[in-house]
Amino acid sequence: MRMQLATSSTRALIIFYNHTLFLLVSIETISNKTNRQEKFRTLLT
Repeated sequence: MRMQLATSSTRALIIFYNHTLFLLVSIETISNKTNRQEKFRTLLT
């Protein structure tokens, strides 16, 4: 029983880690896109 609990918690941790990693990457790409758009605007003006 204890072993099963450990594996389930480990799986939950891995899932949580993957989700946070995905969120961080998506936030990074979104901020990069906005930065690029601002740079493009400054180049145009």
